[in-house]
Amino acid sequence: MLGGAWVVSDNQITHTGFPATQPPRTAGLGPGHGIVAVQLHDISIRGNIVSHGRGDAITAMTALHYIIADNIVSADVEQPFGDASTGIVVAAADDVSVTGNSIRGFGHGITATDTGDRLRITGNGIAAAIGGTGVGIHVGVAVARVVVSGNTISGTATAATCLAVDGPPSASRVSRDNLCW
Repeated sequence: MLGGAWVVSDNQITHTGFPATQPPRTAGLGPGHGIVAVQLHDISIRGNIVSHGRGDAITAMTALHYIIADNIVSADVEQPFGDASTGIVVAAADDVSVTGNSIRGFGHGITATDTGDRLRITGNGIAAAIGGTGVGIHVGVAVARVVVSGNTISGTATAATCLAVDGPPSASRVSRDNLCW
């Protein structure tokens, strides 16, 4: 892990601000992403506006002790919604809180599908135009302990999935009080 106590806040990133090339240390991600935090710990990504992007808005990979809160992210409304783009991606991360974010127009709202532990996804608003096979919130079976609570997911297409917490229900995988409509 690299240094800690990083704060990424109060930025506005629009289509012109998205990199045309791949950010450093992000092999496999490709270009067009908003905020990418890789191999860091003790990070606060808070109060940012990421709009009109063609890639993932916020990505936290190989992360430890992250807070991703109160961000506004929206996809490029001029492009067809693709299942490849996601509002917030959490991968291989421990002790991460994704809370109070406003997400609109992505193929997927929030995904956490790689190995991780102690993940909290709470109080997020995911609105409109989730792609036909997209998922509002998707938590993969490899995430050990997770709480998904108090999220509002609206405007999903009939073929889309509102909320998917893979694996058998257990005391360490809690999903409650989420509103899908």
